[in-house]
Amino acid sequence: MSSDNVDNSSATRVAGARRLFFGISVGVIAEPLRVRTLKVRDWLELNLSDSEVTWVAPTRYHITLKYLGWTRPEAIVAIRNVATAVFAKQSKFRLKLGPLGGFDSLASTRILFAQVEASTKLKNMVKALDSACAAIGFPAETRSFHPHVTLARFRKVANLDGLDIGSSQEPEQKDSVWDSSSFLQLSVNSVHLYESPIISDVFEYPKLASWALGE
Repeated sequence: MSSDNVDNSSATRVAGARRLFFGISVGVIAEPLRVRTLKVRDWLELNLSDSEVTWVAPTRYHITLKYLGWTRPEAIVAIRNVATAVFAKQSKFRLKLGPLGGFDSLASTRILFAQVEASTKLKNMVKALDSACAAIGFPAETRSFHPHVTLARFRKVANLDGLDIGSSQEPEQKDSVWDSSSFLQLSVNSVHLYESPIISDVFEYPKLASWALGE
């Protein structure tokens, strides 16, 4: 067991506890991604006028790598230490942001998101980060990693099955969805430890720490 092992149980009842997560900022492609949602907004107004939808501000667009949840203040030093060790071994890479999707499907979802290519580099980094956090007391992730950028949340389950989600619907794209030149390209140069405040309308998630990736 690591000497940095922390007891994060019942952190919600501890004064000063914060909700934390590791993520990648969408940064420079936030505005192009927002523009691509305009057609979606028009479609929703015509087809789901009675559904309540909250759009995520582009300044909050991100890709979650590891959600830590409510975290004791004294655990943050240990988190930074293990993250530094993980990211020191990672190099810069590129990702593609693709078609729209929904949990569990577009036909029945409360989340609208842009899919993100689950590249080998991204998956390996997430696996290393999850293992490092587990070593200091945070639960290991049991669900499969599904990288995405959340664009909107619905108060009620929505049926978006008629929504045009772009080139991934074309027959020739089904087996090679990430080959389209229309997808947005994201250069991943750094990773951040974010706080997710209880206040939902914050302009952007505060960054508690950042790590630059190697060449």
